[in-house]
Amino acid sequence: MMLLLFLDVIVVITIGGLLLHFHVEMRVVRGFAESAALTRRGERALDTALAVCETVFLKVPDLPDDRSFVRLPLLASLGASPAGVIRGGGCCSGKSRIAVVALHSLGISAAQATLYHRSGRAQHCLVEVNCGGAPLIIDPKYGLYFVDREGWPLGISELRAGAEPCLRSIISHATAAYPNNDYYAFNYRLTGTANWTKSLKRRVLYWIASHAVPGGIDQVRQPVYLEWPQLLMAWGLTVCLVGGHAFVGVLTHAHSAASVAQVPVFPPHVCASACVVAFASIGPNLVARIKWHLVSIGQSTSAECPRAAK
Repeated sequence: MMLLLFLDVIVVITIGGLLLHFHVEMRVVRGFAESAALTRRGERALDTALAVCETVFLKVPDLPDDRSFVRLPLLASLGASPAGVIRGGGCCSGKSRIAVVALHSLGISAAQATLYHRSGRAQHCLVEVNCGGAPLIIDPKYGLYFVDREGWPLGISELRAGAEPCLRSIISHATAAYPNNDYYAFNYRLTGTANWTKSLKRRVLYWIASHAVPGGIDQVRQPVYLEWPQLLMAWGLTVCLVGGHAFVGVLTHAHSAASVAQVPVFPPHVCASACVVAFASIGPNLVARIKWHLVSIGQSTSAECPRAAK
């Protein structure tokens, strides 16, 4: 039991450190988002979303790949932390990550989207923003957003349904186009919400999820806490903590049923850790959403994301 208690202390302290780091980075991201929102004054979600993505496009340096939050091959798939992208730059996935978490910190719903090459390979990452019920895809790496021929915003569902996007630049009078080479030969009908072709593990998970999720996994938006490697690691440690105590509880019950009544399977510190991690995952963004809606009271939601200006 002393060994289990020692391991509990190490895990709980690590979880606490990860959550503290998350809190510090959250403040950095919120400051970045609030500063970006001032560059394009407007009360609509569309104005704020374009302002944030414009700032990411102009101020976050381009890198060929993201700098991993944890420099270990086993955890490289966690990607970069949002504040790390602000400070050091990132590729399309890193820039999309900071745009998503920045918008959520302001109370605007957003999620990553993935464009696929005509060969079927995941190729490019961008952002889908929910502007008052009307989804709009924005590319913070190239400073573009997607509309149809009439100027109405396009989201993942519209692209998968066959809508051909017209590209508009976030910056006035700038060229709106991807580089003219085969890398950008996208099949927009394959647009999804994640990169499922990056590794064999992801391809297997995609096969399982596509059969398990009604309507397919390609239109299931990722929750924002998946953009925070600190929260993912905290959840992983919490699962290990709970699983370890469940395993010990089963073994204890097998040896002596009476001991189960004396030693609870899940001690208070295990339950508290799980609750704190859960609150850290949903609490800040829930508060931000409530603030945004309170500020937006009295505005017409039907005009949140009107036809884009030409």
